[in-house]
Amino acid sequence: MRIGFFAPCNEFNRQAGPLMGIAYIASYLSEQLGLDDVFLEVDPERLLERKPDLIAISAFSEKYKDVIRAAELFRKVRPEAPLILGGPHISALPHSLHPLIDVGVIGEGEKPMFSLVQHLMQGKELTSSALNEIQNLVYWNPEGELQRTVFEDRIKDLDVLPLPRRDMMKAWWPSLNREVVFDRGVYSSRGCSFRCHFCMYSERANLIRYVSVDKVMEDILQIVANYPEQRHIIFYDDLFVTKKSRLKELADAIRSEKLHQRVSFGCMAKTSFFDAEYAMILRDMNIRVISWGFESGADRVLHYLKDRHSSVRKHQQAVDICNRYGIFSGGYFIVGSSLETYEEMAKTYWFIRKNQPKMPLISVFPLIPLPGTTLWQETQNRGLLDPSFDNWEHLEFLHLDPQHYLHLNENYSLPELKEAYDQHFNPLMQWTTRVFSQVLEYEKMLEPYFKQVLPQLLGLISPQQRVLELGRGDRWLSYELEKHSLFQSQHWTEPLDLSPASENLPDLLVLTHVLEKFGLASSQWQAIQAFEGPVYLLVENSGHLLHLLNLLQGHFPSAVEELEMFKQNYRYTLRSLSKELASQGLQIRQIHPYRLNGQMPAKESVQALLQSMSQVLPLQEFLQDSDVFAYGLLIGRP
Repeated sequence: MRIGFFAPCNEFNRQAGPLMGIAYIASYLSEQLGLDDVFLEVDPERLLERKPDLIAISAFSEKYKDVIRAAELFRKVRPEAPLILGGPHISALPHSLHPLIDVGVIGEGEKPMFSLVQHLMQGKELTSSALNEIQNLVYWNPEGELQRTVFEDRIKDLDVLPLPRRDMMKAWWPSLNREVVFDRGVYSSRGCSFRCHFCMYSERANLIRYVSVDKVMEDILQIVANYPEQRHIIFYDDLFVTKKSRLKELADAIRSEKLHQRVSFGCMAKTSFFDAEYAMILRDMNIRVISWGFESGADRVLHYLKDRHSSVRKHQQAVDICNRYGIFSGGYFIVGSSLETYEEMAKTYWFIRKNQPKMPLISVFPLIPLPGTTLWQETQNRGLLDPSFDNWEHLEFLHLDPQHYLHLNENYSLPELKEAYDQHFNPLMQWTTRVFSQVLEYEKMLEPYFKQVLPQLLGLISPQQRVLELGRGDRWLSYELEKHSLFQSQHWTEPLDLSPASENLPDLLVLTHVLEKFGLASSQWQAIQAFEGPVYLLVENSGHLLHLLNLLQGHFPSAVEELEMFKQNYRYTLRSLSKELASQGLQIRQIHPYRLNGQMPAKESVQALLQSMSQVLPLQEFLQDSDVFAYGLLIGRP
């Protein structure tokens, strides 16, 4: 039997997360029934060209019109193929099953699809008596009436499921005229214990079930082995950051396999219980980006959309913690809530502006009442949705078309919302996308730079010596030093004790471009002065690529007095720094110059970037030096 999965998508969900359920179902069918002839398409005509025996559809509500149009085509061209519909829409509104579709699958699809396919493989028809024996279904009986079967509880032990079929996570994208290979992400859990007013999963997925750490590791290792070109893996869990004990166990497992040196990770978290300890655990497993459901910059709106535990103060705290530990923050925001005032919408805008570029990834969406949410019920109670509602394209959240968008706000008009979105929020999203992509490109240039530094450091240590790096989150050098010494890395903002009485003193202290951050008059430097062993300083001038990256990532002071100190630290020359160190009784024993002229982007590209950055960063006083250099300085007491 050949099964074709059809998943109508928009540009937003080209990532694999929303489609991973298909990969799990395909894998389950393969394991249980030996069925491997399964494929995915987002174009109904291409699906028909492959002549499937069964057509399985997965769809969100905003694409349900596309499902119905596709079903008309499927019935016309391949009437013998049963049509089965799953996904968020039919799970939320089983009664909306279209007569062209034979069966709807409610909730998790592995077991119902197994039963349906097994029945067909045995040469039987999908009669009412047969369907009634399968749980979690909605179907049409011979009298033309909708029937629902008993709802089975969700799969409690997720380890019984085989790893998903990631090889099939690709499809021809007609609008792009090319094949799109979806990102290969990981689900380490299913469900979320919170009930957000707008979330389509809140009412059905409140029980969190975890995949065992061993199974998660098997999943990650499979991606790394089969797709070595993929350097970033997303945890698609609704809420990845929950139990600290489990995160620690997973972080230890990732580090024991050295996976943190090979790939970075991204995940979702909630600000209401996030703290520095979580950040340190996530940093250890190389979580590079945390996506937050910030939703609003106003507490009153947050309480309406999420819960009473959410607050702008906690949002800001989470952004600041991530920034301190070298983790990027991604933010999702919602505008247009029914009770939101124009001033509260403005607070959301200024929250984003304030945190640029600490928060380099943002998405702002107009509020949409999705089926299965309490917001959907509220909207019906207000008389804005009648029971026969079928304008599913009105739930598309990528536009504010006055003829389609269902405007819920009671305090400002749709034209006012559209003006704010087009003139203020949309430019913010474009700006962050452009700058963040350039940050990632610039970061790629760090590896060849650190490859120059590494041999000098390896010449100073032996495998049994202890090395402590005081850094700012640069990964490559840390991971290499782990291979060659008893290595520990510490963020430059963390407390530092290097006094002779301290336990486990390092044999070598490495400062990776942090002297420029705190200077020679700081408490951090005073702690370093107490250290009696050798210190290797990596320092840079004001025009250095690393300095530009530092600014792009939001590591710059805001207060005028801090800014003056910051500028002074970046004005160190080799001569002035040598003089300062000598005045403190420190001697430079080795000097290793590193020039990066060949690694820098074109001057025009840098200037264009700085121009776009000038709205949020104090760049005018920086990057005056046309020479780009860094020094490695081995210092110690005479």
